[in-house]
Amino acid sequence: LSLGEYTALCAAGVMTFEDGLRLVKLRGEAMQEAAAVGKQKMLSVAGLEREKLEELCKQALAKDKGVCQIANHLFPNGFAVGGTEGAINELKDLTEKAGA
Repeated sequence: LSLGEYTALCAAGVMTFEDGLRLVKLRGEAMQEAAAVGKQKMLSVAGLEREKLEELCKQALAKDKGVCQIANHLFPNGFAVGGTEGAINELKDLTEKAGA
């Protein structure tokens, strides 16, 4: 969840403020731990359909055995993709060649 979603859940009474704080702390610790594993990157891609982008992620992973996956659907044919530095660098080249 994003930080805003935790805020909304607390404001809606789904969880207490204290529970929200505990979860946000755990989220931060998990993110810090994940960052320590290796360099991560995100890429914003506009102009490609989801299916095409998913195929390009697979191609990027064939060249760099890391992580490459769609993280957010931002707008029609607009996505944020996250993963390991090498895979995202490879994806950037592939998406540019595909016309994104």
